[in-house]
Amino acid sequence: NATASSTDVNDVMIVHGNSLIQCYNRYGGKLSLGELLEIGKLFLSKQPSETLVFLIKPDDGTHEDLARTLKAYIDRNPNLFWQSDTVPTLRQARGKIVLLRRFSTNNSNYTKAFGPDLTQWDAQDYAATKGLIKLPGTTGSAVYIQDAYQQTGGAKKEYVSGAISHSASVPTNAYIYNYTSCTLGFVIDTSRDVNAWLYEQNLTGKRLGNIMMNYTDLVINQKIYRSNR
Repeated sequence: NATASSTDVNDVMIVHGNSLIQCYNRYGGKLSLGELLEIGKLFLSKQPSETLVFLIKPDDGTHEDLARTLKAYIDRNPNLFWQSDTVPTLRQARGKIVLLRRFSTNNSNYTKAFGPDLTQWDAQDYAATKGLIKLPGTTGSAVYIQDAYQQTGGAKKEYVSGAISHSASVPTNAYIYNYTSCTLGFVIDTSRDVNAWLYEQNLTGKRLGNIMMNYTDLVINQKIYRSNR
């Protein structure tokens, strides 16, 4: 929720949804973008062979103020970020934060530092396609998404499965984001249902891209990691 009064990322609070629910850290304090970035920075300093993907979407405030405060942080930590709108190899991304932006900016000096332009994300009818949708208007690498979240757990499985099948024909230099979350029901219950179903699937040798999950655990994470090609 960056505003004109936000001097840096520590002033940008993390809120969620149209009701602007404030998110909190484990100590009960208000969670900020700066805190999340510093947590990522600390993690990568201890695990330099890993990479983090940050997808940033403003649910409140202004896009330009978010761009301004985020770019200032990137300028102070240039080696922490993959500053390109193309898909990096894992070797290139190790030890870095890879950004994806769901916010617009008129400053051309910012664009590549923030990754591909995904501002058309919310304009798509994801429920209409049980597969992946190629996001229009992206810069750099293409982005394919399955994000049909207004589903029951049972229906969501068809979308996730369809997206996995579709992934085989997606160009290798494209991003793939396949969301397992759904909102028709209690999130923890639908997540358990879909996660358990996904674990039982034969994923060996399949291209999965990025599987976005709630309430995940080590066992299913390892299966996805080892199956992904």
